Amino acid sequence: MKNKEMDLSLENIKRILKRRKLSILIGFVAVILLAVLYLYISTPDYVSEMVIEYTNDSGSSISTSSVSTIALLTGSSGLNNNNVLNEIQRMKSDQIIRRIVQEMNLVELTNNNRGFKDRLFKNFYTERDLINSLKNRIVIEPVEKTNIIKISYEDSSATDAQKIVSMLYNYYIDFSKEIYTKNINEYSKKLQDMFDQISDDYDEINKEIIKFQNENKISDNNGTMNELLKYYSESYMKYLQLDIEKNNLEIKKNKIESIIYSMNPDMKEIAIENSDPILKSLKSQIVTEQIKLETLKLNTPNNPQISEIDSRIKVIQKKLRERINEILSNDQIFISLVDSNTYNDYLQVQTELEMFDITKQVYKSMLELIDTELESKSPILYEYYNLKKNQNIIDLKYKTVLSSLEEQKLKKDLFENKFNVISDSFIPTRPSSPNVNLTIAISILMGIIIGILFAFYKESKDKKIKDIYQFQHYYDNYKVFVKNKKDYRKFVGEIINQKNKNIGIMILFDNKIHENEIIKNLKIIPDLEILNLNKETEYEKTVQEIKNIDNKKIMLFNINNEQELYIYKNQIDILYILVLQDDTKLEDIDMYQKNENSEFIFINK
Repeated sequence: MKNKEMDLSLENIKRILKRRKLSILIGFVAVILLAVLYLYISTPDYVSEMVIEYTNDSGSSISTSSVSTIALLTGSSGLNNNNVLNEIQRMKSDQIIRRIVQEMNLVELTNNNRGFKDRLFKNFYTERDLINSLKNRIVIEPVEKTNIIKISYEDSSATDAQKIVSMLYNYYIDFSKEIYTKNINEYSKKLQDMFDQISDDYDEINKEIIKFQNENKISDNNGTMNELLKYYSESYMKYLQLDIEKNNLEIKKNKIESIIYSMNPDMKEIAIENSDPILKSLKSQIVTEQIKLETLKLNTPNNPQISEIDSRIKVIQKKLRERINEILSNDQIFISLVDSNTYNDYLQVQTELEMFDITKQVYKSMLELIDTELESKSPILYEYYNLKKNQNIIDLKYKTVLSSLEEQKLKKDLFENKFNVISDSFIPTRPSSPNVNLTIAISILMGIIIGILFAFYKESKDKKIKDIYQFQHYYDNYKVFVKNKKDYRKFVGEIINQKNKNIGIMILFDNKIHENEIIKNLKIIPDLEILNLNKETEYEKTVQEIKNIDNKKIMLFNINNEQELYIYKNQIDILYILVLQDDTKLEDIDMYQKNENSEFIFINK
């Protein structure tokens, strides 16, 4: 017998699938029925969406320029504006989700509709549970490379899905307005406290100046003094303004540099390779030389120029890499190649930043010069000058804070939403899940796969001979292939050719129709005696009959009393083993296939 492992060739696979059509159909139908059952019992879910666009930070309660000026004048720290990611997190904050849970009475509804498991174990849901559940199910995601944000929610109720999306956005607006008002109130309070302190300082410095004037008989009519004070105040303000402008330029510079630093190194190389004429030229040279090299290798493999061209290519490749590294190591060169407008802006920012330090030093030197000049002329006037200088500075702070305070009072009732609604929430008319078309398509595909797998499983578990091809794969000593009833005569002819020999026929199946057909065809042989040992026989009597009869004898055995074969094996010259398709097992064949005097007869069912 050959290897019992069946060869899964394409032809064998075709035969297996053809034989196991019913198994494939059963597997396919089972999967389809499960899919239909799933669609029938599953609860449909609906998705409602809202699309909004983030505009700007105009809704922020405090202006950036105002904060910068106040911070520089008073030494206080500024406040940061929220960006789009902050707003997304704010939309899913506990304060907003809690309002939805409370408004829709979700705690009571959920506990009243608990499932069997929750009721069995007496599980109850709290407000915290519902808040966490909504947070996980509400999806807020920005659309890549845009200011667009999509809010979506899936629920078994189409109305509730729309309602929750709408409530989320509306409560976010209310919450943002509350924060807006709160920030303005808090900032206004700080400004008011600051203004009160500056007012006190301003009153105090005015009293000191009046007192100093009276004690030292000094008048404000001194034109030179007034001009110096005016110049000093203006210079001092410009000196402060320089820091504000410098800070804005630093922000612009950092934004340009962040674009460069965040770029993928591979993308940088692609960008410069397409922009730098030197790199283009080097790449063109490499291509040209490479073509020459490959042509020579093909036509004249032993040409001495091959080594020379190869060395030249390596030199050019080295220059190419050095040029790339040179550009990548210098941000300014990189910007100049990739984006000339950005490069010009970058140069201008760099230049202005350099000039700021110079200009600031000039103002500082001038302020120090005025101090020195006045101090050298008259100590009393210098002291008076310092009082007036401080008065001007406090006056400047007073006016700036007062202006900002009035601005906040005006802005208190001017809340501006940071988002524009592009597409409002809606009540969905079709469920998002289960997706009937997709489920049916997947079930058809899975049905085919499961059906085929089931067919192969059934094939692996079936130990019976399925067809002549499988029989030929396992055994090679078969004599006759009986395809139909007419082919039994081939078998009869084979027996007739065995002259004066006792024939044993082992029927390895339990099929009376085929067994009777065999006996019917055997009876046409003249002078042939058939001993049907499938019936009860007496051993001694039968053996004596075999010895005393000179005619050719045929002894029939079948699978139900195969032990009889061993009793008469010494009286058998040739043993024919009959194998029936889809009936005979491999293990039964293996018992006889090693016998030297045995021949197999394969019968189609």
